[in-house]
Amino acid sequence: MAERKKISELDFAENVSSEDEFLIIDRSVVTGDEASESGKTSKVTLNQIESGLFPDGLPQGDKGEKGPQGASVTGDKGIKGQDGDSVTGDKGPQGNKGPQGNPSSVPGPKGEVGPPPTITYNASTQTLSISTQ
Repeated sequence: MAERKKISELDFAENVSSEDEFLIIDRSVVTGDEASESGKTSKVTLNQIESGLFPDGLPQGDKGEKGPQGASVTGDKGIKGQDGDSVTGDKGPQGNKGPQGNPSSVPGPKGEVGPPPTITYNASTQTLSISTQ
């Protein structure tokens, strides 16, 4: 069984939900079960407190004042730079020429078209000759 404590000695709750129970003392009832000269002690949920205090629902507060005009979520626009300023900067100097590549890996230009070949057939020997001059 839990040890008896005074209410003033209890810890505060870290979280409160609508179904949590609260202890109340009704000072208008001083006779009957669970009553004393200081009032009747009962338990109640947060929903019951809300319904008892606000039977038509929670009241709505007044609309807040309008914020300062001209304020922007993205912030103020920056100042323009001086004429001639460039975001990319000036063009740098030309770099040095690279080393000569491997000649076998780079094909050279196409050569000139040569003369057409000469084809000769010797019927007596049954030979075919092809020459480029």
